[in-house]
Amino acid sequence: MAEERTGLIRSEPAGLMDVLDRVLDKGLVVVGDIRISLVNVELLTLRLRLVLCSIEKAEQVGLDWWRREPSLTGHDGNGNGKLPAAEAAGTVKGK
Repeated sequence: MAEERTGLIRSEPAGLMDVLDRVLDKGLVVVGDIRISLVNVELLTLRLRLVLCSIEKAEQVGLDWWRREPSLTGHDGNGNGKLPAAEAAGTVKGK
């Protein structure tokens, strides 16, 4: 019976690559809110939402915002083709 169980128990600790592979495969979500108040007056609220996963996993759950992001695609969002190089790089002010 001890021989049967040895296949189930890891003989060495999980390395960084094993942990990273598992996180990217399964996904990781971190959610948190930070509120700063003074005398029952809310001064600041930070809402943190972090999703860490592979692109394939993100597409499976419906996250594909990078396909529509003009700064990442090089398009202006209206199907008008490429943005000027300075605007695509985010160096143009006023937009």
